[in-house]
Amino acid sequence: ALLAFMAMGGWFAWPNEVHAHAGDLVALVERCCHVDPSQRPSAHHVANDLLQIAELLRAQCSEDELEAAWSG
Repeated sequence: ALLAFMAMGGWFAWPNEVHAHAGDLVALVERCCHVDPSQRPSAHHVANDLLQIAELLRAQCSEDELEAAWSG
């Protein structure tokens, strides 16, 4: 869903601060879809990575910017 959102141009609606961490999110999605299941991150690792990305975004973007970006 994230990659489809980005392909439809949604990527450009995000504040500039988000772009710095969007690559981290895409990399996490790619690791989750690894063809070798033993190479996929655990649910705990995914949750920790998502929390870290969210904290970085919250520190850089105002609530209004985040809401505007996600509401399209």
